[in-house]
Amino acid sequence: MSLDPYARASWQGFTDLLRPPPDYRLDAAVGTSFGLSFDALVAGLLSMLGTDPEALAGDPVAGLIAATKLSDRIRLLVHAGSLSASATAVPHQLAALLEPFIVSMQPRQGLFHPKLWVLKFTSTATGTAPTTKMRVVVGSRNATRSSAFELGWMVEGEVGAGATAFGNDTARVLERYLREANSICERVRAIPGLLKTTQLRISSEGDSGVNLRSQGFGEKSLRHHLPASMQRGILVSPFLTPDFLRVLLDRTRELRVLSTPEAFNKLDPDMFEELEQRAVSQKGAVMYAVGEFGDEESGTIDGIHAKLLLFDEPKGASPVTFVGSANGTGAGWGVRASFNVELMAEIHPGLAIDHFVRDFMLDKKGRLKAWLKEYKPSDRSPISAETRLRDELVLSLRRIAALDFRMTYDERAHRLAIDRLAIDALPASLVADGAVVIECTPLVLATADNSWKPIRDLVHSSLRFEGVELADVSAFIVIRARFGATVVSRIALARLDLSASLAERRNDAARAALLENVDPINIMTALILGLSRLRPTAASTGLLGRAASRHTSVSQLVEAVTLERLLQAVAQDVDLVRSVRLLLTSISDESLSRFCDDLELASRGEAGHANA
Repeated sequence: MSLDPYARASWQGFTDLLRPPPDYRLDAAVGTSFGLSFDALVAGLLSMLGTDPEALAGDPVAGLIAATKLSDRIRLLVHAGSLSASATAVPHQLAALLEPFIVSMQPRQGLFHPKLWVLKFTSTATGTAPTTKMRVVVGSRNATRSSAFELGWMVEGEVGAGATAFGNDTARVLERYLREANSICERVRAIPGLLKTTQLRISSEGDSGVNLRSQGFGEKSLRHHLPASMQRGILVSPFLTPDFLRVLLDRTRELRVLSTPEAFNKLDPDMFEELEQRAVSQKGAVMYAVGEFGDEESGTIDGIHAKLLLFDEPKGASPVTFVGSANGTGAGWGVRASFNVELMAEIHPGLAIDHFVRDFMLDKKGRLKAWLKEYKPSDRSPISAETRLRDELVLSLRRIAALDFRMTYDERAHRLAIDRLAIDALPASLVADGAVVIECTPLVLATADNSWKPIRDLVHSSLRFEGVELADVSAFIVIRARFGATVVSRIALARLDLSASLAERRNDAARAALLENVDPINIMTALILGLSRLRPTAASTGLLGRAASRHTSVSQLVEAVTLERLLQAVAQDVDLVRSVRLLLTSISDESLSRFCDDLELASRGEAGHANA
């Protein structure tokens, strides 16, 4: 393993970690993240279907197929109020169909901050007994866009081959998270039980043991797992606070801290002086700033978001590596009373400090590598008033977006309403008139300047938005704060009160809107042969080979993919019939519905034949 950014063969992207192994398909997955963006979620879904998310990133039909196929297999647990507010990242109809994947998490204290993925894969190879694999990823990456330096720990193994302590730890932590969550599908609920029978293969870095250390939801703070005395330590983190840095200074003789210039700038003068005194006593720099590296063609590193802690313990003791979600802060490691929900893999012997220095910090001549710079007192610059304001607004919006919003829809009047909140639900500073303007609007109307309404009006009445069609209804509310030229925004996931039948019709309408100009044969080909076979849509290129038809026959669909390939695909994944029915019955003739009935009968071993 190498941490040298020049060693491109050692890199694995976030979506690569979600991709099924050869001859396997995804059966279920659960992830946790502090932040979320719609486009990153769609990219993850596409990767979990074994396709290239970059090649299909701009195709909403590919996203629709992925969302349809995986809606009852995947859940992503996200801190409430931390959805990135891009109204154009994906079509709003597709965003509506992503609702079931997202589960808001709101701990009683601190932030829900772990980054954990557990994926179940089932073999598709014919002629052999089916096998099931589990994959566990613990890391620093949120389900958002990022080109920063990230780090994680991944292990895999086969279900039924035994058990490991790390698998049992992961199952226990995941069970705790799922108890705090709502709307968890059956396949995801079964994941912890499978982990308890999985023989996870641990790499050589964990030869002396691997533990999953969790914090929050009843678990003690992470700082209790730190060694009491250490010779050398390296901290990598994009965020820092003095309380945790003092813990490291008290327990180490030598310390290096790799972070961002912004994080160092925010440290108070006393902390800065303590770090400078340590630099003198250890006769070497303590603070290093990570900058940008690379280019668009070969890939870039834009700063650092990894969370890594390396220790060489006193002579005779084993070194240890911590990697995962906890920043170098008091909230991240539980130094202060109110701390986050976090997750770190504790790996023995882990990554040697000399190995890290050789790969990431110094070249063969002992000089700092291109992306590193020693941070000196002269580099320190005051935080601008605009930056402080933006940080404060983001924090306020995150709290507002985490409130319990409720939405209703009047189909006859085409009216979407955000219902009245309790009088004390909004901070008093937002109720009163002030220089900062806080507004909100449904996601579908976010690009219309005249749709925004003051959020303080919710204290007195509901906010009503007219002219919203059923296909455009979603549970997402965009909230923005404006102060002069400074504008920040977040997305809230509201409780959308729709009857089961109306919700089903909303989903049908959203799918129909996304498929308005798409050839049904393209959809069938992509479902059976894979998303990489999806040809460009009229909406994206205007070059569709033939017009989409509302009356494409079953015989045309079967002719395009062959009945043999269709039956093979259904045999490998019986849920395929559900996807065909959801995506194609509204743009095909009635014979397709009868054909799907027969496929379902055949897949259950019952008598039936295709009525084409």
